[in-house]
Amino acid sequence: MTKILLIGLLILVVALSGCLQDNEIVQDNEIEFCKGMRSLQAGCVSEIAIKRNDVGVCSAAFCPTGFCISGEDSVNRQDCIKFYVEGTGDAEACNLMQYEDSIQNCKLGAIAKNPDPKICEQISETFYRNNCYYDLAEKHGLSQYCNYIDENCEKDTRCRWLKQGCFMAVEE
Repeated sequence: MTKILLIGLLILVVALSGCLQDNEIVQDNEIEFCKGMRSLQAGCVSEIAIKRNDVGVCSAAFCPTGFCISGEDSVNRQDCIKFYVEGTGDAEACNLMQYEDSIQNCKLGAIAKNPDPKICEQISETFYRNNCYYDLAEKHGLSQYCNYIDENCEKDTRCRWLKQGCFMAVEE
C-alpha cells in the first residue's frame, strides 16, 4: 500500500512540474496567436503585457533581438507600448518609445489611469503638456489643473479655447 502511495505521489510531482513548463508554452502561444491577428496585433500583445505587468513583452514580441527588422514591427511595438501605458498608467514605459514626439504623446495616455501632475511636468512640448493638464482636470475633476495650461495661450486661439473649455468640462 505504501509503495502505491509513493508511486502516486511521484506521478503527481512529475505531472505538476510538466504543468509549470506548459505554462511558459501557453504564454508563448498567446503571443504567437496575437501576431496572427494582423491589424490587431499590438492591442492583443499589450493585453498580455498588462496581464503580466511587463511592458517588455511588447519589445519581445515585435523586436526580439532589440532591433526591429521591419517598419511594421516597429509601429506595432510603439502601439503596444502606448496601449500598455493607457491600460496601466505607467508613464515611465513611454521612455521605451523611439521618438521624442511619440514619448510625449504616449505620456498623455497615462493620465486616464494615473492622475499624477508630475507626468504633465515631464512633457516639454507645450501642446502636449497643455493637453495633459486638460485631461488631468477633465478626467479626474481636478479643475485647479486648468490653471496650469500655458499662460501664453492668449496669442494662440486653439490654446485659449483649450483653457476655457477645461473649466467648462470640469464643471459638467
